[in-house]
Amino acid sequence: RHKDPLIGSTFAGRYSIERRLGRGGMGVVYQALQLDVRRKVVIKILAPDWVGDPEALARFEREASGLSSLQHPNIVTILDFGNVEGRAFIVMELVDGDTLGDFVKNKGRLELAEFVPIAAQVLKGLGEAHSRGIIHRDIKPSNIMLCERQGRANYVKILDFGLAKLVSGSSDITKQNVLGTPTCLSPEQIKGEKLDQRVDVYAVGILFYYMLAGV
Repeated sequence: RHKDPLIGSTFAGRYSIERRLGRGGMGVVYQALQLDVRRKVVIKILAPDWVGDPEALARFEREASGLSSLQHPNIVTILDFGNVEGRAFIVMELVDGDTLGDFVKNKGRLELAEFVPIAAQVLKGLGEAHSRGIIHRDIKPSNIMLCERQGRANYVKILDFGLAKLVSGSSDITKQNVLGTPTCLSPEQIKGEKLDQRVDVYAVGILFYYMLAGV
C-alpha cells in the first residue's frame, strides 16, 4: 500500500499531518498537530479541485466563514479554513468518542433515560444553527459524536455542519452527488430540489426513531 505523501508533511505552513483518519464523499480527513498552539486538530481536505476557479474558491471562503462563526457547545468548532494551491481545506477541533451509530448498535436501542439528554443536545445545536440560517443537510447517526466532558458521558458534538454545501458549492446537493447512505435524506434532497431547514427536521425525526427502535 503506497504511503500518503501528506503524512509527515507540514500543510498550509502550520499543520503537521500525523495520520489519515478516513476518506469520504467530502474528501480526505487527517489528524494533525497545529504547530503554533501545539493542539491536535482534524483537517478535511475537500474533494473538489478548484485550481483556477477563483469564483468557486471565493464562494467556499464565504460559506466557510459563515460556518466558522457558528459557536455552540454541541457543534464541532471550525478553527480555520483556506486553500493550498486551489485545494480547499477546513480545520476542526478533534473530538474523541463514539458515533451515535456505534452507540446504538452496541445497545440494541436506547432507553428513554439515555435518549432524552442526547436528543435534547442534538436539538440545541441544530436550533442554534437554524436561528442563524445555517442548515446541516446531512444529519445521520455517523455525524453525531458522543464524548465525555468533565465526567459527563454522552456529551453530543454534531460533526460536518454545512460541509455538504461547501463541497457542492452554492448549488444544493444534486442528484448525482447525493453522498453516503440516504437513510435520513429528505425526499427533496434526493430529488435535488430547493432545500430549507425542514430537511434537518426530517432527518432528526428518523434519527430519533432509530435511537429508540434500533432500526
